This record gives sequence, C-alpha cells and structure tokens, in this order.
Amino acid sequence: LLSQVQATAAARAIDLKEDPPAPWYQLLLACHFEHKDYPAAVDVLKRMLLRWPDDPRYWRQLASLYLALEQDQAALATYFVAQNQNMLEGDSDFLNLVRLAVHTGVPERGARVLQEALVTGGVASTPENWELLGNAWYQAKELGPAIAAFARAAEQGKDGRLYLRIARLEYQQGHWAEAAQAAGQALGTERFGDRGQAHLLIGLARYELGEFDAAKAHPLPW
Repeated sequence: LLSQVQATAAARAIDLKEDPPAPWYQLLLACHFEHKDYPAAVDVLKRMLLRWPDDPRYWRQLASLYLALEQDQAALATYFVAQNQNMLEGDSDFLNLVRLAVHTGVPERGARVLQEALVTGGVASTPENWELLGNAWYQAKELGPAIAAFARAAEQGKDGRLYLRIARLEYQQGHWAEAAQAAGQALGTERFGDRGQAHLLIGLARYELGEFDAAKAHPLPW
C-alpha cells in the first residue's frame, strides 16, 4: 500500500524539481487515490493538465473525481473543456458528457455535442446512441430534432416502441398524418406488444383528419 510518507515525499520532490517528470505526479496521484483524498487528487490533476493538456486520461480522471465529490457542474465543465480541445475518446466519453448534461439541466448543449459526434463518426451510429440523442433533444424541448433522432433509432433497430413514441409526439403537436404513419410503422415491426395503443393513435389521427371511414377500422375510446 502507498503510504502517506510516500505522498509527502513525492509532493516534496515535485516542489523542488524545476521540471518534474510525469511519473512523479502519477505516484502522488496514486497516493491520494489510495487514501481517498479526492480534493488533493483534484489539485494534482489540475497541475498535471497545465503541463500535459493533451493527455485524455487526465481529463477523464478529473471528471470522475468531480463526480465522486458530487460536483456535477465541475465534472460537466471538465468534459466540455476536453471536448473543445478534442480530448474526448470513444463512445463512453461522449455519452457520459450527454448524460451529465441532461442530469444537470443543460440537455441542449449535450445534444449538440452528440449530434455532431454521430454525424462525424466520433460516436458509433447505433440505435441506442440515436435514442439517447432523441431523449436529450426531448429534455431540451426540441421536438423536431428529437423526432428525427428517434426515427433514426427506430429505423436502425426496427423498434416499434420508438415508432409509437414518435407517433405520440407527432399527435401532441397536431401532426395527424405523421402520427398515423408512425403508429402504422410501429404495427409493422416484429415483437411489438403495444398494438392496442398504436391502433388507437391511428384511429384518433384519422378522425382528426376527417377520414371517418378509416378511423372506424381502428378502436376508438368512444
């Protein structure tokens, strides 16, 4: 186990050396982690990032420490600075940023980052990631982009659940034809269990469109 004596020695060596090497900082950081002295670890990582700002590991560790300290805003700010400097690596970094942005009440900022990453290939174009983007846009009350993201997720995953969600969002906005179409797409997918809700939405949408004969083909609440 790393001792407090080692931590003190490493800190003293760093202070005395004009240009201390990275392993010395890493030893000091490991000592603080060992003793769960996270505020001290944050201070060390900040010093490391001043010297080595191009190392994604340090940005990731700093964000994780802030989360451990329940300083979500500081963690999110760290992710955004890292993203602006192209220091995010892999899907997990981007997805952590987006989830944290939603959690801290700035979903639009997270959605914009994820949207760009999906388009440019920085994040894998999977149904799960497009659904996360849709949820972020939805939390930002941007229903148009949310529907577009959910549509990508539904198309890739052949997911009737998402088509039904699109149908509900379209219906809420008075987009009757689009709601009926999305509900029909939900019915066209396999292993879709909420068929009654889809039929109901189609019936309601057709009724609003004045297509009464078509509406009768689907169960209505009256």
